Amino acid sequence: MLSQTRPSTDGFENGNEKGDRARSRIAGIMLAVIFLIGCAVLGICLVRRVMRQLLDGAEQILWGIVVGWILTSVGVYLIARWRGELTSKLMIGATLSVWIVSAIMIVFEVRKPSRASSFFVWQKKYVGLALVLIIFTPVYLRLLSLQVFAHRDGGIYAGSADNDLAFHAALASSFVYGKNFPSAYPLLPPEPLLYPYMPDFHAALLMAGGLSLRAAFILSALILGAATAGLLYSLALRISRSQRVATMATVLFLLNGGLGFIYFFRDWWQSNQSFFAFFNSLHTNYAKISERGLHWTNLVADMLVPQRTSLFGLPLALMIFAVFAFVWQRWHQVDDDKKENSPRILILMLVAGVLAGLLPLFHTHTYIAVALVSIGLFALRPRREWFAFWTPAVVLAAPQLLALSMRASGSAIVHLFFGWLGHDQGFFPLYLLRNLGLPLLLAIPAWWTAPRVWRKFYLAFLVPLAMTFIVVISPSLYDNGKLIYYWHALNSILVAMWLVNLAVIHKQRVLASLLAILCVATALIVVRSETITSARVFTDEQLSAAEFARERTAPHSLFLTAPSLRQPVLSFAGRSVLSSATAWLWSHGYEFRERDADVRRIYAGSGDALDLLRYYQVDYIYFGDAETSDLRSNPAFFDQNFAAVYRSPTITIYDAHSSLNPISPDDRRGAFNKPAPRELALRVDKDPFALIVDFPRTSFFVYRLCKASYGRMPRREEFMTAMSLLGRDLFIGAAGWQEQREINRSALLNDWMNTTAFKQLYNGKSNPEFVDSLLSNAGLGWSAGDRYLLIKGLDSGTQSRQTALLGIIEDKDFYAREFNTAYVLVHYFGYLRRNPDDAPDFNLKGLNFWRDRLDEWGDYRIISRAFIESTEYNNLKPVP
Repeated sequence: MLSQTRPSTDGFENGNEKGDRARSRIAGIMLAVIFLIGCAVLGICLVRRVMRQLLDGAEQILWGIVVGWILTSVGVYLIARWRGELTSKLMIGATLSVWIVSAIMIVFEVRKPSRASSFFVWQKKYVGLALVLIIFTPVYLRLLSLQVFAHRDGGIYAGSADNDLAFHAALASSFVYGKNFPSAYPLLPPEPLLYPYMPDFHAALLMAGGLSLRAAFILSALILGAATAGLLYSLALRISRSQRVATMATVLFLLNGGLGFIYFFRDWWQSNQSFFAFFNSLHTNYAKISERGLHWTNLVADMLVPQRTSLFGLPLALMIFAVFAFVWQRWHQVDDDKKENSPRILILMLVAGVLAGLLPLFHTHTYIAVALVSIGLFALRPRREWFAFWTPAVVLAAPQLLALSMRASGSAIVHLFFGWLGHDQGFFPLYLLRNLGLPLLLAIPAWWTAPRVWRKFYLAFLVPLAMTFIVVISPSLYDNGKLIYYWHALNSILVAMWLVNLAVIHKQRVLASLLAILCVATALIVVRSETITSARVFTDEQLSAAEFARERTAPHSLFLTAPSLRQPVLSFAGRSVLSSATAWLWSHGYEFRERDADVRRIYAGSGDALDLLRYYQVDYIYFGDAETSDLRSNPAFFDQNFAAVYRSPTITIYDAHSSLNPISPDDRRGAFNKPAPRELALRVDKDPFALIVDFPRTSFFVYRLCKASYGRMPRREEFMTAMSLLGRDLFIGAAGWQEQREINRSALLNDWMNTTAFKQLYNGKSNPEFVDSLLSNAGLGWSAGDRYLLIKGLDSGTQSRQTALLGIIEDKDFYAREFNTAYVLVHYFGYLRRNPDDAPDFNLKGLNFWRDRLDEWGDYRIISRAFIESTEYNNLKPVP
């Protein structure tokens, strides 16, 4: 048995490192910094060779940082995947390679003095950007320092972004500590990692070089955040040709926030506190208050701090938009009758297409936004050059997009849904204004007074804005709001042009200043609240357990843990867990229901717990506060059956591998075996997922049989009995399982019609009476001709009563009308283990509520999530 005697903060500076460890850390920091600089230099050299005529020196630096980092991340990932690990030696080799290539390119560059000298010319037009960065960078660094795993007072602290950062830490740690190659989703192995993982692999590179997790996150975020601001500035400068406009546009872009400031002043007025006392004790994000209909969050506080994918996606989008703007302006200047295929334009579009093709690895929403904008621009000005953009954009993205589309289609994730999160907010224009704020109103005069070339260009950016409120594009409806930021980028530029003109040309400086302040007021409040909001998310004891897992277990070990958003072994040891938090699995589009009941049964020490551990090849079992309090666990069962290899006051880790799994984690080399299918009949009473996994042809089949036969929904006992018969010898996913299912359906239909209740009701009825009763029970109004044909078939013997019943329950109108009701009903049967009108409801209001929500949302997965996270379900003991 091992125990931890010193709290570990590995990956977090604690000021107590000594001797060789301190020197090793310094060397690691130097290696990581040299690598980052080398990647940036390489990127700058590449950008100068290809984009010299379009970009000035400052733009080349901004582009070069982003391009260099993304290309080297992809390149090193391919090498690490081939090798099966990411090590410091690989980082040293990558650093040397990057600098050698950069040196060669620099030599060729300096051989032409005119090119070399032009790079270092300072231009006054970037004074505004310098001022913005002087203000923005310290504030952003302050936010990052407070929000990104600050170690103090016995643990790690974070702000409102703690859950997102814990997830990104899990991905980064899985690469550097868990040898996650080829990349599996560590929250649900062996599912493939389809989330855009490259930003976290970039952090893993820095960690392999020697940076701590916290330092890797902060350093990359700080530089990319500054690059994002700079790229927006340069885009605004290109469009407006005004330093003032570019400065104002950058401020508006970074400080979005809607009309939340109105609620701030209302709350302050009702608080009976002084303004400064209230302002300095804020713990409310006034851009994100669901009960007040505020959902579109601030870019800096809620995207650039916690959403690491946005750190790469946003600057890439701005670079692509800069190409679009240049090409669009060039087309506008050329007579429409001279539709020449300029080689220069083709090269620019090709470069933009390559950048877009890499986006699914970094940020899927950015890819969608860029694609929508390009389609809008093509519709406004169809030119053949667009195919130079789309070809690499589609070809390079195809593998990732294909995998994502297969998952999305299988889960019905993409669907029409009007209104986004404001679908139930009453007057929808007011909801838009509340979230998008004053810039939405100012967009009207700004567009009207903008140059004609940019008015037309702006229209394409309305496409991703409109898409936000029409089509759900990701498992979490909330994530649709990410598309708005890309409209917001161009809208900020046009609004800034109008405000500057109002102040300079029309001499309305006071009015322009007031409008600008109102545009950013909510963001200023949000930034202030985020510098105050902080809570402990991991204790030193949890970090010690993570250090043990990292240092004393095999990289490919599989841990059983509670489905928690904050799991130290997952986030800081890089170890995969059997099934992580429902919220993560749901929002990332994975099947979160399949293992939920099994995890609960194992922790409860149910009769099949040992078999389940063998079935999933679990290596270690983690016991902490969440496992003890949330899962109704049975520690005595694990003390009796397993050796504890780690103990602390509230955490125990058991070794399940030694006694249950013949295959070592190292021999698996990260390729977790897909669990074999299990007989459905054995899972019906134990696992609610068994009622959902093939719902249309199993559970819904039983429901329709009962509804058409008796004119009512099935009761739980008769439903579960029928499902047990239907699931006999049925192994969903095994070879020939569809054929076995049809055999079982026929057997169930035969048994159903031979029950005493069915015979008593129908044996004495004539064929017309039999058909009319079934149609009435099903609520179907068949035409006289269809009814006659069915009765004639029964009379002539060409149809049996069994086929007649089957034909009625397969009626498409009956199928569509009852589908959602049946789907909600089986959740009561499976998760709550009761009828919907049993205690504590005693009526069908709950069933009707969730059915209405399903009718409205069209999201079947969120219904399952609601039941899984319900208090009633979590208070139930697993079936013995």
